[in-house]
Amino acid sequence: MSEEKTPQLNALRGKIVEVFGSVGKFAEAFGVSDVQMQNKLSGRSGWSLTDIQKAADLLGVRNNASECHRIFF
Repeated sequence: MSEEKTPQLNALRGKIVEVFGSVGKFAEAFGVSDVQMQNKLSGRSGWSLTDIQKAADLLGVRNNASECHRIFF
């Protein structure tokens, strides 16, 4: 999947950098390797509902429906 076809993944990447400073730091907090997180962010690997909930918690947006929708859907 190209980044042009996945604007929500671009929004997610931006939020990750805003909150954690880097994708690597987010991957560590999320409990996966940099490669696994890069695969998720590039669309090569999917996001389960559990993944989305965990990421939303880590990013501090779980209680903000509009922000969750913007970056995950």
